[in-house]
Amino acid sequence: MIAGFETPTSGRIELGGRDVTTTQPYDRDVNTVFQDYALFPHMSVLENVEYGLRVKKIGRQERRARAMESLEQVRLPDFGARRPGQLSGGQRQRVALARALVNRPRVLLLDEPLGALDLKLREQMQVELKAIQRDVGITFLFVTHDQEEALTLSDRIAVFNAGRIEQVGTAREIYEQPASEFVAGFVGTSNLLTGAAAQTVLGRTGTFGIRPEKLSVVPQGGPVEAGAERAPGSLTEVVYAGPVTRYVVDLDAGPRLIALQQNGSGVATLNRGARVDLVWDAHHVIAVPDLASGRTGDRDADRSPSPSPPHTSHDTQGAAPCAAQPSSAPPPCARWPSWPSRPVADSGSSSGSSTSEGGFKVPNLTALDKLGTPEGEVSVLAWPGYVEDGSNDPKVDWVTDFEKESGCKVTVKTFGTSDEAVQLMRTGQYDTVSASGDATLRLIAAGDVEPVNTSLISNYPDIFDSLKMQPWNSVRGVPYGIPTAVARTCSCGAPTR
Repeated sequence: MIAGFETPTSGRIELGGRDVTTTQPYDRDVNTVFQDYALFPHMSVLENVEYGLRVKKIGRQERRARAMESLEQVRLPDFGARRPGQLSGGQRQRVALARALVNRPRVLLLDEPLGALDLKLREQMQVELKAIQRDVGITFLFVTHDQEEALTLSDRIAVFNAGRIEQVGTAREIYEQPASEFVAGFVGTSNLLTGAAAQTVLGRTGTFGIRPEKLSVVPQGGPVEAGAERAPGSLTEVVYAGPVTRYVVDLDAGPRLIALQQNGSGVATLNRGARVDLVWDAHHVIAVPDLASGRTGDRDADRSPSPSPPHTSHDTQGAAPCAAQPSSAPPPCARWPSWPSRPVADSGSSSGSSTSEGGFKVPNLTALDKLGTPEGEVSVLAWPGYVEDGSNDPKVDWVTDFEKESGCKVTVKTFGTSDEAVQLMRTGQYDTVSASGDATLRLIAAGDVEPVNTSLISNYPDIFDSLKMQPWNSVRGVPYGIPTAVARTCSCGAPTR
């Protein structure tokens, strides 16, 4: 929703005080770093970083200077001439980050960018990301399933459960003052005591949690500090993990708890099956609120319930309409988005359009049944970097080889936005377009392009099945586009206008 690919059912999305709820993705001051980095393998590192500036038609001198500055920020100033395949995983991640930062967005979205890295490199990149964020001074919105990563990187964390916000707060607040049982169990490891077990072990009613590092394990009946609380049990498992040892204890009262103890702290060696006591300080017990009743256990029964932080309440209310929507009702934004385009006639109109799922209307156009007379030339619309003819970089020229092998002259026109691609295609001057789903679905819906008769393409059966029918160039099993990998031998239906 923040990037603009989904429309919220209620509420607003604001960036820097500006309402962008209905603003198209390409007009939002937002960039994204993906988990797989999505670097162009045929481009150098510097060209990858420059790419967004090329799309915006920034002058070559300025974009080169800004790209070099961005590589400096991610500590890769000497890697501009390399290709992505010559980099390590951490270096590729930093190149993807530099490419996103070069556009100077107001918000940077990071979709699990460290998920593909090994543990040591991931921990190193966590530190580097935090340092880079401080240097550039923009908001990073980081999506992760790694709770430790969230605690390490974040100034503010939102914990989601089934599409609803359970709690918003600092890392310390989330970890030490969880707002619900879900948060207590999801963020870090938490030992939860409830019902009869809480009454027996703690002498209280409600739900309570004790973090493993707050528990100590001692031989049963051994000495403890004055004022400490204890509960007897049997040591079920002992796991040595380098700096710490993890103890799994089955309490006599029923629940199984986990304790972490620092190695080398002088703690007596304990073996599996031993009788032990779990020991803790009373102030380390966390009273976990019951969201349904608002109660946090009898520890707070003698005082008025504390109100939830305003931002937590507001965000949760914003999510509620989605959760409360009847399951039989279709989602407001089904498979096909409502892109702004020229009006399309209803299914019963004379234009003969048909309606796909989600209200996406497709004119009933027929694909060519035979090849026409060769024209000896083709005019192509494309994003920069997709059909290179040497005009952007004399060292990158694919068109000349194509013309030599096919005998077909190629004219290339690049565009900077999906709107520009649609407008140019509708002039009727171009034979084919290499564009995003944003543009292609608009062209399909308005009847500006015809279906492709794949039986006329001799090597179409050789294409990987996963590439043949993509949601950005096909509708209801009818292809309106083909993978560019077969461009040297393919023939396509011409635009209808």
